[in-house]
Amino acid sequence: MNAVLSTHQPLHTHFLQEYEIERSFFLRMKCVLAKRNAGLTCGGYKVIHCSGYLKIRQFVMDVSLYESCYQIIGLVAVGHSLPPCGITEIKLHSNMFMFRASLDLKLIFLDSRVAELTGYEPQDLIEKTLYHHVHGCDVFHLRYAHNL
Repeated sequence: MNAVLSTHQPLHTHFLQEYEIERSFFLRMKCVLAKRNAGLTCGGYKVIHCSGYLKIRQFVMDVSLYESCYQIIGLVAVGHSLPPCGITEIKLHSNMFMFRASLDLKLIFLDSRVAELTGYEPQDLIEKTLYHHVHGCDVFHLRYAHNL
């Protein structure tokens, strides 16, 4: 009982390191624009693409030098408003090509512009996944976005 009623010294923490972890996500935000701007939303919501990073601090407690704690300091991000869902056509510029992929990112269709932009003929890429053709440094980001 004495231990419960007595005051304990607070645990001391030692600051180790600060991290920044990239984050990118989409969210739908309720839009309260006037009716004259009603065409700018989809069901009363705007789609916002947020990209930035989480700031995180790592601490070590005096009690255990082998266990660390993490504190999220905050999110620093930029939000970009995307066009409303009613847009079904996207203008393809000369530096763009269209493709369709299955859920496992296996290429199903590629338009003929892929040849002039990448050097690959569409039939050479069909039935291969995007993972076969991305830069090694981009595989982690592609896999992370694909598995969300």
